[in-house]
Amino acid sequence: MKDLRHLIHSLHTVSRLHHRSIENALRGMKIHHSQHRMLVYLFHQKTPPTQKEIAERFDISPAAVATLLKKMEGEGYIARTVDESDTRINRIAITGKGRAVLEESRAQFDAVDAAMMKDFSEEELLTLERFLDKMKKNLGTPCETGDCKTGGCFTE
Repeated sequence: MKDLRHLIHSLHTVSRLHHRSIENALRGMKIHHSQHRMLVYLFHQKTPPTQKEIAERFDISPAAVATLLKKMEGEGYIARTVDESDTRINRIAITGKGRAVLEESRAQFDAVDAAMMKDFSEEELLTLERFLDKMKKNLGTPCETGDCKTGGCFTE
């Protein structure tokens, strides 16, 4: 291929445009990206995590987690409950309102994705998927390289 940089630039541009569209959808829902990531994380936990566990998972300071959780609790997206075995520890759980935000965001994200893939045939989508899978394999995905500590592998 003569101009590989142009192709890579196009891939990067599509990724940025998709990211911007997702951010706009979240902005319309009055939720910040970091809050949404936290809700996704909490949704997938079998046992509500502690604030310390959240800080470790997202590799951010406990103070930053406290600020984020305080805002989210004020909005009704999460609830804190005292740990049964240690009353000094609070467990953080997603609420019904938080789950509703995730449902709404999923619908918004699906609409963004459908708009992006409009006018592609099924065969073209399968080919694109194969190409992207090959690129990920060539570069190594974050989960394969052990760089997935911040929940960056969004396969759900």
